Amino acid sequence: MEHIAILSHRSVLEKILSGKKTIESRFSRLKSLPFGQVGECDVIYFKLSGGPIMGKAQVAKVEEYENLTPGLVSGLAKRYQSELAISEDFLVRKLESRFATLIFLKQVEQCEPWGYKQEGRAGWIVLPPGTELPQAQQVEIAKMEDFRAIRLK
Repeated sequence: MEHIAILSHRSVLEKILSGKKTIESRFSRLKSLPFGQVGECDVIYFKLSGGPIMGKAQVAKVEEYENLTPGLVSGLAKRYQSELAISEDFLVRKLESRFATLIFLKQVEQCEPWGYKQEGRAGWIVLPPGTELPQAQQVEIAKMEDFRAIRLK
């Protein structure tokens, strides 16, 4: 299966592409995607919120947790601290989560930026089987560091 993970910060994408972040995590109060929908050998494309897809990886392993408590969330964060590469601020915001999906990444690579028209504001998209993805599109990247300065031609 193929997925698109929407990332709200360019720094997260940079950590994934550099190999500093080897686990993509999704913590939530309600059971929501990708919980129960992502598996070993799936492909994940990484899309900047409001920007293009700029990387991809294969799923090496998935761990899912439910009925979490703040103590269990904190324990997961400590156990996988270096692989998650998350800030204390992020952890504080996620302590009330009841569900977590930890996605261990392999074969991470940057790809030519290409656009994907996202419907709605979901943070995760499961692509239906047989979805044809567009070929890489030429993009113009402005000199600004802000990812919102990326425009599809």
